[in-house]
Amino acid sequence: MTVKGIVFDLDGTLLDTLNDLADAVNAALRDFSFPERRLEEVRRFVGNGVGNLIRQAVPDHTDAETIAQVHEHFMKYYMNGLMNKTKPYPGIVDLLETLKLSGYRLGVLSNKPHKATQDLIQHYFPDVFDLVLGHRAEAPRKPDPTVLLQMPAAFNLSAEEVCYIGDSEVDVATTLAADLRGIFCLWGFRSENELRSAGGECFIHEPGELLQHLFV
Repeated sequence: MTVKGIVFDLDGTLLDTLNDLADAVNAALRDFSFPERRLEEVRRFVGNGVGNLIRQAVPDHTDAETIAQVHEHFMKYYMNGLMNKTKPYPGIVDLLETLKLSGYRLGVLSNKPHKATQDLIQHYFPDVFDLVLGHRAEAPRKPDPTVLLQMPAAFNLSAEEVCYIGDSEVDVATTLAADLRGIFCLWGFRSENELRSAGGECFIHEPGELLQHLFV
């Protein structure tokens, strides 16, 4: 069936957010005299929500109360520096413009907190997306497929008419759990080998390649 709706992940798919995430992580770690993390370490930690990011960033055996405090400090730094170094990946703006003009329904589903997700989309891609969802307390985060499975109806489409674009093992697992078509980008935070090992089958190396897959 022809694809009429596309749901995108955010970090590592639409936006290169890694430097701002790493800066906020390390600022929070410094507040507690914890060792800082290298950029490549933060890259590996990203993708499964802020809670998971902080749990991996702090030293082993850090107690739950301290982890919660580091989390709070991280959110303060990150929300204050959300757009310092973040930028769209090359070709993303042109791709979204083409898709919008072609009549596709477009959405975002991220494990990033909902407000940060909406702020970033509004800043970098105003008036492009029909539905933008970050993680909310009342909804499970990916790889639980619940929210993704609700999005086709919000577009007034069937699940068969919607595909999902992401860059991580979490995104692969989400599409498999939802039984939804997934296309995975290789400019983000994970390698092709990592995505294949997670069960991914369809890959694109640059944004413009997506158009070739929408009619397959």
